[in-house]
Amino acid sequence: CVTGVQTVCSSDLLWHDTAIRLIGELEARNGSGWTEPGQRGPIVSSNSLMHLFEAMLAWCAAGAGDPFVRHARAIRTAVTGWLEQSSGGKLAEIIDPDTGRPMDAEHAQCWIPGHHYEWAFLLKWSAQLLGGSVTGQTERLVDVAERQGLSGTRVVLSQHLDGRPREARVRLWSQTER
Repeated sequence: CVTGVQTVCSSDLLWHDTAIRLIGELEARNGSGWTEPGQRGPIVSSNSLMHLFEAMLAWCAAGAGDPFVRHARAIRTAVTGWLEQSSGGKLAEIIDPDTGRPMDAEHAQCWIPGHHYEWAFLLKWSAQLLGGSVTGQTERLVDVAERQGLSGTRVVLSQHLDGRPREARVRLWSQTER
């Protein structure tokens, strides 16, 4: 380990180099690295993108710099843009990367209230790390989840964008995100 402004171990450098290489591979494969193969072309999975955003922010918090800062900012910009054009403030789980709108397929027309709480936390964290204001978006995410994503006091697993329940069950993880 080398001690400086922060302590950096050789294993940390290995992880950093591996992460940089993987980002490069994703970018080479499909531009942003955010899309996944879908039945009718590329899609953006909100859940996968959320976890990629979380990883980028963790690297930013560790002082890693680019390309982590660049990707974190780009993801935040995309997600806040999608929220602006979303159906009643609900962030769909499957998004068309070209339009930023929910995919047309029935399985894609859903939102997960627990993910709204996660996105709100990550957007707030991004503002602390990268600057900027996301207060309106985070408040909207939590408000929609609180108003439309609860069954009694429990967060439901998922709903169709039109408000119909998609699954009549709850899971522990979504309760802990609240």
